[in-house]
Amino acid sequence: MLEWAGVSFGEETVLRLQKSIKRLAIMSGAESLRFGGKIFGTESDYWIAIGRLPQAEEDSRDPEAEIRGKGVNESVFWVTPNLLDDWVQLPDCSPLHVKQARQ
Repeated sequence: MLEWAGVSFGEETVLRLQKSIKRLAIMSGAESLRFGGKIFGTESDYWIAIGRLPQAEEDSRDPEAEIRGKGVNESVFWVTPNLLDDWVQLPDCSPLHVKQARQ
């Protein structure tokens, strides 16, 4: 119905997106994964995926940061400029990130 109204990425792009997210799920070991959107930038466009990873021991993290799966780090985000390329996992949010965002 949305495609009928002109709101669609197109059949070929949707197929690439589906295959790309399926590949990301296998490579990352994510418990759940969904399409988050597309950001149209001036230099490049970015595809966004949002998911959850299993709890893991992480000793090199900031001790003040919230653990993965809780609070601001409840979800993990991945981005790619091209659905045929690998996805890049964004780092977890730290107190420093929140402080900088509020300035």
